[in-house]
Amino acid sequence: MPVLDDIKGFVTVAETGGFTHAARKLSISTSVVSRRIERLETELGVCLILRNTRGVTLTPAGNEFYRHAQLIMRELDNAYQAVAQRKEAIAGCLHISTPYSFGIRHLEPVLERLAARYPSLEFDISYNDRYVDLLKESFDAVIRIGAINELSFAARRICPIASVLVASPTYLAKHGTPRTPDQIAEHECLIYSGRTHAEWVFQRQGDPIPLLPAGRFHSDSGEVLLQWALCGRGIAVLPHFMVKESVAGGALARLLPDYALPEHDLYLLRPPPGSASGGQGTGAVRRNGDVLPGNTADGELKGRRFLSVRIYI
Repeated sequence: MPVLDDIKGFVTVAETGGFTHAARKLSISTSVVSRRIERLETELGVCLILRNTRGVTLTPAGNEFYRHAQLIMRELDNAYQAVAQRKEAIAGCLHISTPYSFGIRHLEPVLERLAARYPSLEFDISYNDRYVDLLKESFDAVIRIGAINELSFAARRICPIASVLVASPTYLAKHGTPRTPDQIAEHECLIYSGRTHAEWVFQRQGDPIPLLPAGRFHSDSGEVLLQWALCGRGIAVLPHFMVKESVAGGALARLLPDYALPEHDLYLLRPPPGSASGGQGTGAVRRNGDVLPGNTADGELKGRRFLSVRIYI
């Protein structure tokens, strides 16, 4: 039985019109092509190709063999492509939980590209700031800001999230601008109620300066705090990625820039392999778990992976 390489060599010679062209297309030497044709003719017991000064000519047997052989090679190529596409195919439903403020700014562009790349992939995305149980709620992946307690989960640290103190120019014109952390006690603070510890801890030259903010407005939504700050209701501590555009445009002013606030790490969590709830994940999570947050194209992060960059986001 002729080997496939010999058949491919013959089909390529027939289609390119010469041994030299076939060798170039197959990235092999002319002598190798010649040996393959000779081996094929010996196996079949007939002459397939006649060489002349103008190139090559197929014999009647060669024409008959080519008619069948090119169909075989085409089907073989289709078979390879079908298997390769099946291997690369990603389907199913991707169930992800993400903090609302982070998701709408950084996850959305990633989802758009994933949706375009994998037309069979569905998305069920939970945008909220609450603590979710990765297993009980059957998430394939959870994006979380802050400390993680699920030690058995696959946790990938992505990057630090920096926070800043901000207020609107309208508020500052009416109430003045704090110059030191202790002056914050004189101001209306917009307080995030989504965590147990409400302290604001400033740091300068390595010394922590904790204070308990006081104010009438509390919310478990960072977006609500941002809107309150823009409306001039008070001063707020918010992630830099949420306020950078407002600060750049003058809608908000950054306060106490010489005092640092704690950073909180951003993580991608996945269930342990083999777990009953979502542990297997879809192909997108198994194969591209780092892609979800890693390929965002926003601002300073454009074209860069979070894990390797320490930046304000």
